[in-house]
Amino acid sequence: MRKNNLIKTLLLLFILFLGYSCKYKCPAYDLSDRTIISFRQGDTITYVSNALDTMRLVVNEFYAEQESMFKGLYMDYECEPQAYYIAGGDSSMNFFIKEQHDWEIQVSFGQEVNYTFPWRASSVIVENDMSMFYENGKEIRGRVYQYVMEVKDKSNRRRIDKFIKVGYYGILEFHDKETNLTWVQL
Repeated sequence: MRKNNLIKTLLLLFILFLGYSCKYKCPAYDLSDRTIISFRQGDTITYVSNALDTMRLVVNEFYAEQESMFKGLYMDYECEPQAYYIAGGDSSMNFFIKEQHDWEIQVSFGQEVNYTFPWRASSVIVENDMSMFYENGKEIRGRVYQYVMEVKDKSNRRRIDKFIKVGYYGILEFHDKETNLTWVQL
């Protein structure tokens, strides 16, 4: 009986040693995939408001995680590479859009509280401070878009109280509740 327990203990230790000494590779963020992070360094995003004002935001910061290696048990580590961009206007504007992707999608406008929702979203997500409706193949202003996320602020703490994020196009439209302007990407 004692010999049997010793063999089981040694076998368990060997399995743990083997598991923690194994190397695993996590892939780099796929730069060719623009469904979630649609813009790259130097891209310009132009918006026009319902008052016919124009705003140009330039992507001045872009990050995409490179391939990485780790040791350990595979289930100890999540291989979801991170990527983000930050697009802003001139310094007098003090407005920017940041979209980030890893296990979740985070969108922020200026210094406001982030909108955060899972990137593998089902059709509807309602949380304490926001709601998100996902639709695949939605018509917006006469054009059909894939991967459409309509997000609304429920907390009443954000200046940008609703926006539409579309695969390959980023933030297609957003509403500024302070100015009551709706900005649409050209």
